Amino acid sequence: SPAVSLPVPSFLFPVCRARARRASAERSNRPHRWSESRAAMGGFCSQPQRSAKHVVIVGGGLGGKSMAGLADTAFAVTLVEKRGAMIYKIGMPRGLVDTSFATDCLVPYDKLMPNGGTVRTGVAVTRVDGSASKVHLDNGSDLSYDYLILAVGARSHSPCEPPPNACDETSTAGIIEYFKKVCEEIKTASRVVLVGGGPVGV
Repeated sequence: SPAVSLPVPSFLFPVCRARARRASAERSNRPHRWSESRAAMGGFCSQPQRSAKHVVIVGGGLGGKSMAGLADTAFAVTLVEKRGAMIYKIGMPRGLVDTSFATDCLVPYDKLMPNGGTVRTGVAVTRVDGSASKVHLDNGSDLSYDYLILAVGARSHSPCEPPPNACDETSTAGIIEYFKKVCEEIKTASRVVLVGGGPVGV
């Protein structure tokens, strides 16, 4: 079975084309003409027909969240993510000195897929069995898939996200406690050095 990684996998192209067609019609203030849209998009209308195929997405960072929101419009989707919320890393440096802002940088998953997709937080994938089209989770269960998207991202060595085993990452409260601890350490520091002048550093 196909296992794909970012950028957008080919099985989601019809969804992307439908979204682009709909956005173009909205910008031009023209009503949708479904028959023309179907012809131009190879048989797909502005809202692709839902498929019974199951998409499993491993990782709930920016890439995984984007893929989940896209796939949820046309497939049965399960997102697997160890953390209880996504950490918006670009805004988190401010959260290191203002824990109330840190809370705003934790993005919940509860409204990610309004069309019925499932989010499995607090669990991690331990093994991918491509021959059986299954992913095995650390709680002993497994998930079968028709399509697999690996969006595991990367863990940076910075205070902007908890290092492994530093806190209970499966809950929002556990992540917030970590940032409160870092905030207190910064308050007592005599100097703070920022290395890098990109979006995060600035």
